[in-house]
Amino acid sequence: MPLTAFALNCSLKASNDREKSSTDRLLADVLAALMQ
Repeated sequence: MPLTAFALNCSLKASNDREKSSTDRLLADVLAALMQ
């Protein structure tokens, strides 16, 4: 059975900031793990 997932990033950090928010980094890690 295929797994469907999505993630919402509700961080208050500006999107044009040079450093990614911790929420953005965490979501990237979680989504990468789900892709395996």
